[in-house]
Amino acid sequence: MPDPTTHFLISFMVDARGGAMRGCRHPGVRIIIPPRKCCMPTRITCRLVKREKLIKPPPMLEGEGLAARVLEMSPVGVKFLGPVLLEVPHFASLRGNEREVVILRSDNGESWYEHPMQATEDAVTEALGSSPEGGLRGSQASVSSLWQLDSEEDLSKKRIKRILTTDLPQYFALVSRVTHVKQESIVIGMEGGVLSSNVVPQVQAVLPEGTLTRPIPVG
Repeated sequence: MPDPTTHFLISFMVDARGGAMRGCRHPGVRIIIPPRKCCMPTRITCRLVKREKLIKPPPMLEGEGLAARVLEMSPVGVKFLGPVLLEVPHFASLRGNEREVVILRSDNGESWYEHPMQATEDAVTEALGSSPEGGLRGSQASVSSLWQLDSEEDLSKKRIKRILTTDLPQYFALVSRVTHVKQESIVIGMEGGVLSSNVVPQVQAVLPEGTLTRPIPVG
C-alpha cells in the first residue's frame, strides 16, 4: 500500500506548511506546494480523465494531439500566494526539436487557451527556492525525496511535463504540436540561394540562379 502521507488517489489536504505528493493511480504525477503558498487548509483534487468525457474538449489544429489524459483540478479558481508545481507524464514523441508539448487550460470547461506561465528551470528554481541538483534548500531539503527536482534533461528522458501555476483552472491539457519557432528571413537575390530549416536541418528550399528578378527577403 502506498504511504498516504506521500501519495494520493485523487485528492489530498494541504495547509500553510505546504506539501509534495505523488499520484497512486498515475505514476509520474507529482504536485509540489511550497510552504506559505496556501493560506488555509485546502483539499486539492487532481484526476486524469479521457478526452471523450469532456463536454468541450480542447480544440486541436492539424498536426496536434493530446499528449496525456486531461487533468481535472479542484477547487476551481483557488489562488495560491505563489507558484506551485505540477509534474505530468506524457506519451508524446518529440523527435528532437521537431515537436513540443504545450499546456492548454480551461477555467470553466467551455473555452481553452494556452497557459501563460512557463515552467522553465529558472522559473521553477525561483518559485520553489530550489535547484534541480539539490532539491529544496533549508529544513525541507532533508524531509523527503518528494521535494527533489530533476533537471530538464532528465524530465525530457522521462517524458514529464512541468506546469507552474498560481491558481487552479478546471482543466489542464498537454498538447503535442509542431514546434513553433521565430521566423527568420534572409535576403536572396538573382544569384539564388539555399534555405535550411532551423527545426529539421534536412529540410531545404533551393532557389536556383535566375529564379528571382530582384533581391527579396525569404523566410
